[in-house]
Formats: sequence, structure tokens, C-alpha cells
Amino acid sequence: MSQIVLLVEPNSPNAALVKKALLASNDTTFVVEQVRKCSEAQERLCMDRERKIGAVVTNLFLPDSQGLETITRIFEVSPHMPILVLTNADNEYIAKQAILRGAQDYVLQHRLDNYLLPRILQNMLHKAANVDTLAVQEPSPAAAPGSRDDALHDHLTGLPNASLLNDRLCQAIACARRQKQALAVLCVDIDRFKHVNYALGHEIGDRLLSSIAVRLLEVVRHSDTVGRQDADVFTVLLPGLAHPEDAALGAQKILASLSMPHCIEKYDLQITATVGIALYPHDGSDAQTLLENASVAMLSAKELGHNRQGFFKPHMNEQAIERRFLESGLRHALERQEFVLHYQPQIDLQTEAIVGAEALLRWSRPRRGTALPAQFMSAAERSGQMIQIGLWAVREACSQARAWRDADGAAIPVAVNISAVELRSKGFVESVRGILLESGMEPRRLALEITEMALVKDCQATAAVLHELRDTGVRLVLDRFGAGTASLAQLRRFAFDALKIDQSLVHGLCGCDDDGGMVNAVISVGRSFHLRVIAQGIETREQWAALQMLGCREGQGRYFREAVPAEEFSRLLEEECSAAAPA
Repeated sequence: MSQIVLLVEPNSPNAALVKKALLASNDTTFVVEQVRKCSEAQERLCMDRERKIGAVVTNLFLPDSQGLETITRIFEVSPHMPILVLTNADNEYIAKQAILRGAQDYVLQHRLDNYLLPRILQNMLHKAANVDTLAVQEPSPAAAPGSRDDALHDHLTGLPNASLLNDRLCQAIACARRQKQALAVLCVDIDRFKHVNYALGHEIGDRLLSSIAVRLLEVVRHSDTVGRQDADVFTVLLPGLAHPEDAALGAQKILASLSMPHCIEKYDLQITATVGIALYPHDGSDAQTLLENASVAMLSAKELGHNRQGFFKPHMNEQAIERRFLESGLRHALERQEFVLHYQPQIDLQTEAIVGAEALLRWSRPRRGTALPAQFMSAAERSGQMIQIGLWAVREACSQARAWRDADGAAIPVAVNISAVELRSKGFVESVRGILLESGMEPRRLALEITEMALVKDCQATAAVLHELRDTGVRLVLDRFGAGTASLAQLRRFAFDALKIDQSLVHGLCGCDDDGGMVNAVISVGRSFHLRVIAQGIETREQWAALQMLGCREGQGRYFREAVPAEEFSRLLEEECSAAAPA
């Protein structure tokens, strides 16, 4: 069967070389149609209603189109057309940018020959055919029975599975070793994919994975391999790299493609991914090491956020070992009673009396010392322990507050930090109600602190949960206000009782007029919404005095007292009661 190739090339010598190379192919019969302008290419593609043109080979610099504009204009009339870019060494960077825009590959004009060009186009056409096959399958894009070895391919996406991927990687390493070339292994993890399964069901989740497989096949080069490693993790093998930057370019292209909406039934699903990159031979000389290091790089990148890429670095192995140690230890920390709460007094800034306490979680690890939340919260979320740990903290704080009231009548409110994971967990509100009943704690003396970041994730569901919590009688506090993106509309919508000024603003009070203005604005917002305003992170007398001048009534920080164990906090309450008692 012949394949029609549309050649867009104003330079006659280059056009002659392309035609000669394609016509000399022994494997595929190519029919070359040449135009010289981008507008002519657009017109020819519009006329191709039966999609007989299989690929476009184009120079980026045409009489009526320059650079990346050429790619954009071709895609305007034929969005899925495979494009091979002809370029010279001076414009190689622009050709790489064209790949980010959707071109399949590029070839340097001085490397045009009767072998390379036909092979590139054959692979492009073959890959485009596979993508079309995947895209039309319903519900699974797997190939038809008998068309491949099912033991070596993923049943859902039809991509190579871990076994076949490992075999291809071993072959690529052997080839790279002989030819003294570099290659890259990309670990592509879909961010928060489990939420799709939870919210929309596994059938939609499976179809999203199939759509992701199609996108990955569309954006890689003809020589690359895409495989499904496990669940929502894909692996991309990039052989024959000239520079490490080419791996980053491939990762950027993947991230850009996956972030575009996936139209599945009535849903337009927008996702992001995180990509870890390991390079041969720099990051490993065997398949297993490269796969592991790419995964380590992905996890390290994910800790910095989502929709990003990261190269493997040797120190990441130490971090990975620590991460695994943390996750393993967290699975047993509750049953071994290794968690404790420390309490930081919240102070009336005018009278210096204790008016409340914030319960702060600590993990007392045997032989490894005490760990602060910042050191283990991410690991707790990854390992699925966050919800149980959070509920333990609420239960322990309520029990301790009840003990203080029974001991000396100090009925002070206690605040507990709540993560977005806990807030979205099923049955969270019912669990809080149960803890209040069990402990005998008055709901109005329990404050739950939520950060601004927790509000921006699934606002509608979050609002419903917060209103349920308000109905139980507990107080809601917006933590770290001024550091994120919370708006006045959100303050009204989520019905908070108090807000806490972020410590970054407090720390700048005495050195930056802008921060003083910001703190004053936050206090004014609190008053307008009839909210208590609490300043956190007070470390100096000057900051305390400035907050008093601005009319802030409550605060906490190291200037007054560090967070202390429950027994020491009890002594603080006893001392305050004794000082207040009449002589």
C-alpha cells in the first residue's frame, strides 16, 4: 500500500533529496506531493477529506510562515497529522520547540539519506496508526486478541507491560553501550488519580488511563517506547539522546499534552502528572537501577508539588530510604503510642492571660528523636495513615481539655489542625461528633484549623463539610491567612469563626511597612466579618507591641511560650489560676 507524504519545502535541492530518499525505499511505497508555502499546505490538507495524506514533512521557514507558526497553522486544519520537521544545525533548538508544539520528530538536512528518512516516516505512520486504533476502541484500547502477545502487554491500554518494558530497556542499554550513546527512563505518575476512581468510578478511571496512553503515544518519537508500569504509573524509554536536555524536552511535552482536557463521556477531566528522569549511564548501568532511580526522582519532584519534572540526583536515594523508613514507622506509630501532643498557649495581647491552646502533633521516635509534622505529614498522606493520625489528635486534644476543666475549672478552647485529606475523608464529621460525645467536650471549645490550601481543592464539597462541622457546634479557624489565595467571598461562604494572621506577615512587622499594612488589612477584614483575629509566630517584644497598636487581640509564639507537653501546660494553667486568686 502506498503512503502519501506532503512535502512543504521551498528549497529545490532539499526537496530533491527528500524525494530521492523516499522513492528509494524498499519497504514502503511513498508518493510525494510537494508544495512551497504554508498556505498551499493548508489548502491541500483541507482538500484531503478521505485522509489519504499520511504525514507532512516540512521546513519551518517558508515564504509565508516562519518558525513555530508553521506547526500551528498545519495543526489548525489537520490537528492529528504526523509532522516531521526538516531543519539545519543552526535551527535545531526551534525544531525541538516544534516537538513541544506537537511535531513527531525532526531530522537535520545534512543527515538526509535513503535509509534514515524512510525509516523515520515508516515509524511515524505506524505509530499514528496505533494511536488511531487505541482512540477508537471502546471501552478498552487493547489490541484485538491474537494481534500481540497478551502476556507482554497491559490488558487495559495495550502498551508494553513491566516485563516487556524491562526487556526493551535491557536491549536499549546494550545498544547504547555499543554506540556510546545516552538514553533516558521517564517515570510518569498521574497526580491524584485515585480521586477520579473515588469520585467517578473505576470505569471512568480506566477510560482515563486509556486516554493517557493515547496522549503518550502521540507525543513521543518514533524510536521511543511507552509502557504501563503499574496502576497509574507509566514509563517512557527515550533511547539515542544527544543531550540530557532532550529528556527534559520530552518530559515537558508529556506534561503539556496530559494537562489538556480528556473528554470522557460527559466529563472534561483535567489532570496533571509528575515525571522523574534517570539517565544512562550517569544514573545507572542496568535496567533495574534506572527504573528505580526514575521512580525516586518522580517521588522527590512530587514532594515539591504537581505538574513538574525532576532529574535523579544521588542524594535522592538517601531521601528515598528515609521516606520508606518513615512510611514503615508510621504504620506502627499509633499502636505503639509514639504520638504526643504539645500545647502552645494563645494569649490575650492586652492582659497576657492564656485564652486558648493550639495542639501541635509530635512523633516521638525510638532512637531517632522527636519529629515535627513537617517531617512526616507527607509520608503519612502517602501511606494512608493521615486520617487515623488526625482523628487521634482530635480525640487526644478533647480528652486533655476535659481533664484540665475537671482539674481546676480551666475551660479553655483547644485548636487542632485539620488537613485537606482529613476534611475530604468519608465519615469525618461523624467521627468528630463521636469524639465529642465520648470525651464530654463542649463542641464550642473545640476549634478546627484549616489552611487556605485546603479550601481551593473541591470547594463545593469542602463547603458542605465545613457547614456540617459548624452545625455540630465546633469553631472553625482559617489558618495562615494572608499567605495564600483565600478571598473575602470564601470567608463568607465557609462561615469561619476566626482567622490567624500568617507568621510571615508577623515576622515582617517591624522591618517592612508593607507587612504592617497587610497585617492592618487582615485585622480590618476580621472585624468586618466579626471574626476573632489571632496572630501567630510572635517572636519579639517589638512584634507584640506593633500588634497591640494595630488592635490585634490575640496571639501566640515563642516570645510568650514554646509548645510544651500537656503536664507543663497544666502547670502554666495552675500558676495563672493561683495568680488570679484573691489573697
